[in-house]
Amino acid sequence: GRIVGGTASPFHEPQRNDIAQNSWGIDACSHPAEVRAALAAEHEDRRLREGRRLDGCPFASELFVTPCADCAGVEWEAEEAIDASGACAAAIREYCEHPTLADQDPACADWYELTSTCEYNGLFNFELRLMRDSVESGRGGKGTIFVFASGNEASAGARTNNEGWLHVPYTITVGAVRHDGKKASYSTEGAALTVSAPGADFWDEMHGLPTMVTTAAGGGCTNAGVGTSFSAPLVSGVVALMLEANGALGWRDVQHILARSSARTDAASATWGVNGGGVWHSDKYGWGVVDASAAVGAAQCWVNAGARVRIERSAAPRVAIPDGGAAALTSSVSVTEAEYASAAPYASMEHVVALVSLSHARVGDLRVRLTHAPLDGSASVTSDLAMPRPEEGSRSASESGAAWKFMTLKHWGADPRGEWTLSVHDTVGNAAAGELVEWTLILHGAATDPGQEAGC
Repeated sequence: GRIVGGTASPFHEPQRNDIAQNSWGIDACSHPAEVRAALAAEHEDRRLREGRRLDGCPFASELFVTPCADCAGVEWEAEEAIDASGACAAAIREYCEHPTLADQDPACADWYELTSTCEYNGLFNFELRLMRDSVESGRGGKGTIFVFASGNEASAGARTNNEGWLHVPYTITVGAVRHDGKKASYSTEGAALTVSAPGADFWDEMHGLPTMVTTAAGGGCTNAGVGTSFSAPLVSGVVALMLEANGALGWRDVQHILARSSARTDAASATWGVNGGGVWHSDKYGWGVVDASAAVGAAQCWVNAGARVRIERSAAPRVAIPDGGAAALTSSVSVTEAEYASAAPYASMEHVVALVSLSHARVGDLRVRLTHAPLDGSASVTSDLAMPRPEEGSRSASESGAAWKFMTLKHWGADPRGEWTLSVHDTVGNAAAGELVEWTLILHGAATDPGQEAGC
């Protein structure tokens, strides 16, 4: 098998590639205005360099018709090379919006403002189908392993549930830690974060400590910088070692092993919590910092999880969300003993997904949480699915999509029985009205629990 990464499509040749490693960031337009301006200047500089180097159209593809014909006569090295409303811009937009081709032609990244929207890279149905097909048919039916960087947008308030690629069950989402094992200041966090790995931090740079070291041009080593784009490949390497130790691991088994073997760092952080299944999770660190030795050791004698199963519950409250109130609007569904028995065989939970439909004039004012109160009376577990984002406060639900999909890993390995409560809190009193229309809870799980062979 192989690891495919860089600019290649994550769905490229699933039968040949065991692992798809991707260091993609969050949609640029979700940044504050000053960050967007800096990004635009950076891309403009790169565009000018590309234009001079290529002395012509920078787009190239062996499979698709490029925008070059529609852009004939464009002076690529000019300050204002493209009229955003013209035929050339339309051709670039159509070309680069293709999800697989855009990643195969790096020039598309230099014209992100022509294709970028403020929808947090929500995935289209066909993209989800491609991922699902890859985990069902890749590696001879055992599943391609998708590894994504969580992103470097913590300062902009970004979270893993804001980015389509980062909160699907098929993805291992990787955050970054600095030299002392604490979260890197830039690393995007959230309830869907899987694990963390070294990525260094600006603090390290300021204090003269090494960041991420790589080979230098002409030989030797050099400090390469910081970022979750360094963390994700490290996890891909660990996964490769796991698959080398046990090629029979399924894509879910890789995640099960990471949940059990990753090291709980910064143990004093209040973000850590443990569920009834004994699995720890933190919005900052996911299940912890990846531990190659422990993960490979577990993989060597692993008994795979049973078939993927699910329990689904829905509610349609159609109740107004209090504007700026101290209390949140809540809606609950339950999984009773009888309902659990009817879903058998169902051993324990894996990915928990909430599909939330609401209308609201200022979606950036809202905080959305999901709480599970287990039937056995053990401690409740709460996931922050969405946090207030002031820079998007003026956008309405109709602009951002009335149906939101969220995922959390905080309930991994636990029993699904009990009461599940969704809360929606409008944190700003400004007469912006809205209502919770309906929501669906999907509890993905394993028919039989995985684990290590006895005596291993």
